[in-house]
Amino acid sequence: MQRHAAKVGVYGCLIHPLRYGGPVYSDCHAAATAGYNSASQSAPPKQTATPDAALRTLGFDATFVNVSFVQTNASGEGRFAATAEGGAKLRAAAEDADVNVVIIGRAGKEGESGDWCRVRTCGDNADLSLPSEQLDLVSHVLAGGKPTVFVLFTTNPVDLSSLLGNVATAAVIHAHYPQTWAGTALAETLAGVSVPAGRMPYSWVTDLSDAGSLDDYRMTGTSKTYRFKQPNKTAALFPFGYGLSYTSFEYSALRVSPLMPSPCDQITLTFTVTNTGSVDADEVVQAYITYDDAPLSTPYRQLVAFERVHTRSGEARTIELVVPPARLALVDDSKAVGGKLPVWMATPLTARLAVGGQQPDQPIASPSNVLSAPLVVHGESRPLEAC
Repeated sequence: MQRHAAKVGVYGCLIHPLRYGGPVYSDCHAAATAGYNSASQSAPPKQTATPDAALRTLGFDATFVNVSFVQTNASGEGRFAATAEGGAKLRAAAEDADVNVVIIGRAGKEGESGDWCRVRTCGDNADLSLPSEQLDLVSHVLAGGKPTVFVLFTTNPVDLSSLLGNVATAAVIHAHYPQTWAGTALAETLAGVSVPAGRMPYSWVTDLSDAGSLDDYRMTGTSKTYRFKQPNKTAALFPFGYGLSYTSFEYSALRVSPLMPSPCDQITLTFTVTNTGSVDADEVVQAYITYDDAPLSTPYRQLVAFERVHTRSGEARTIELVVPPARLALVDDSKAVGGKLPVWMATPLTARLAVGGQQPDQPIASPSNVLSAPLVVHGESRPLEAC
């Protein structure tokens, strides 16, 4: 994003249009904790900068654009959309801006409860759709044709097809529920004062059917987790561990020690990570094991070590990750008889270790490479507690 008074349009507060008693998006300045009714908190939140105010502090000409959204049918249920006047206002503002920032999400529809949640059905989601008034807001802003950044205040996946399929979409920031300092944190990230280094803590499914039934807590047979390969399921839109940065990284010189470990050995991975971009940034280095063969049932892939490291532009750092035997241990369900618990076993196995800023072989990849090496563990199986 350009600085020096670039014009920025800011839209949406993630506050439901009916939550404050009227069919409008509440003013972003009304609640510093965007997405929550401040009246429901035990004490008023400390008033901090909203996104537009924080951007102005950083030198941008940022304006929050607020319009009304009304119900589109007489029954008081169903879709919400901007008035004709509001839609025209949104399109005009979006066309006039150099960059647009739209804050959207599904707060209040993710298992929340309480009085403020009663205006719509809350709890487990029946679909991944954004609320209708947000989709209408998105359509008006994208019609402006200017670069648009979408900020998601949500903890679960949502359908982003209307965003990612438009050439005006410049970026998506997954902010979860950032709370009181959201405005400042968002502005600094947009302006490049802070470099993003977050990584997906779950698999972002594209269809709820890929996640399986909500009352089925098994991980196998679904895309609820990256750990089990499901060739008949749609690939995750954003895989576990995925995340972009304002710089790029290169991995090199991977060494595994010992070369021929026994089941109870600690394994050390040593490698070099180089910041090949133009800005200082954090990188989240990740080590995964992909299993080939073992005497017990295994997941397809598993994160076994990670570390967040800070790198200066052009800096090469030598990183050492330690994988204890517990990270490779497998569950022996045959020993879970007579009311006993399953036993974790350290076992021989063949697999591949991979190191990088992401999983290996992702359909969607970060701008960095992934190193891999074979892993062969020799010896007899033994209970993990005996190691």
